[in-house]
Amino acid sequence: MDRTRHWITAYRAGCCLCVTGESKTDRPALPGNTVGIKERPTMAEIPRKDRAAIKSDIALSRDRMARELSGLRYELDIPRKIKNSFRDQTAIWIGSVAVMGLLIAIAPARKKKVYVRAKDNSKENGKSLLEAGALVGVLKFAATLLRPALVKFVTSRITSYSRTRSQATH
Repeated sequence: MDRTRHWITAYRAGCCLCVTGESKTDRPALPGNTVGIKERPTMAEIPRKDRAAIKSDIALSRDRMARELSGLRYELDIPRKIKNSFRDQTAIWIGSVAVMGLLIAIAPARKKKVYVRAKDNSKENGKSLLEAGALVGVLKFAATLLRPALVKFVTSRITSYSRTRSQATH
C-alpha cells in the first residue's frame, strides 16, 4: 500500500498538522473502465492548421462583439432618440407639453385641512395675543427710530474695513 503524507493547515496561522495514511484519491480504476483516461493535446501540441483556425475564430468573434457593442450603444443613446423624435414630430411634442401644462394649471391643488384646538382658557389666549401684538408694534416703532443710526454705523464699518484692505494690498 502506498502511504502518503497530507499536510492539514489549521485555522490559526503557523499551525500545521501532519497526517500519515492512505490517500483516498489513489484508488484503482473501476473494473468496467479498463481503457482509462484519454489525454488530450495541450495548446503547445496543437498543429499549425488548427492554430490558424482558432486565431481566425477569435478574430471573427472580436469583430462580432464590436458590432454588437456599437449596436447596443446606438440603441441606448436616449438623448439622440429624443432629439430625432422632436425633430420628426415637433407638433406632437409641443401639443403634448401644452396639454400637460394645462392639466397642471387646471388641476385643483390638494388642500390640507388644519384643525386648531382652542384651549379652555380663552381669556388668557386673548390676553397673550394682545401682549404679543403690542410688543410687535413697539419693536416696529423702535426700529423706525433707530434705523438711521444703524445704517450710519454699518456704512462706517464697511468703509473703514475697505480702507484697511486697500492699504494692506498696496
